[in-house]
Amino acid sequence: MINELKNIELAKAFNIPSAKVAMWLKRNQIVKNDRGFIDISNPINKIWLDKKIAEGLEMDFNRINEKIAPPERVDKKEKEIKPTNGKGSTSQKIAEIADLQKKKARLEIKNLQNKDKLDKLKIEKMEGALIPTDAVIHLIAHIVPTVTAQHKQNIDKILNLLKQRLDIGNKIYVELQKELYNTANDLNAEIKQELINSIDNIVDDYREVRGRGERK
Repeated sequence: MINELKNIELAKAFNIPSAKVAMWLKRNQIVKNDRGFIDISNPINKIWLDKKIAEGLEMDFNRINEKIAPPERVDKKEKEIKPTNGKGSTSQKIAEIADLQKKKARLEIKNLQNKDKLDKLKIEKMEGALIPTDAVIHLIAHIVPTVTAQHKQNIDKILNLLKQRLDIGNKIYVELQKELYNTANDLNAEIKQELINSIDNIVDDYREVRGRGERK
């Protein structure tokens, strides 16, 4: 059994790069003897190498004398790609091209559909059908209840003053409050609907005016 090895020989035995052995030496994980060899029987070296073997590295001294075989020469004719029959590269490429054409056609159809939608929206906008009423209606739905809530707060203030000055009882207070609240809610609904109707009328008038303008 070989005990003293050079860096390259230990690397070959473990089938690892020489740089890995050099790193082990630099970190003093293994050491060289006075003759400049790595003595695998040295306790320091043996502990480290046994650890590497336990981790999965395989030491084979037969690798040390193996020579690297020269690369095989490949004849130029052998390098030429020969066409295959049946399900070979030609038919596969034809299928790939057909698939790409299908995807391209689907994309073009989708683009045309999107263009039609955009053209339709432009026409509707020109005719006055796309006045941004949604935002206004949303604003109304927010503002009117807010005003109604403030109205109810004022109702409570007035009722409290009446209770203090006229000494009305709780029963009369609750009845008045309920009646006035109902009036405020009804007014809320009426105002909201009236505003929405007004917006619809504006849209109709605008569409009619735009229609007359486009027909000129």
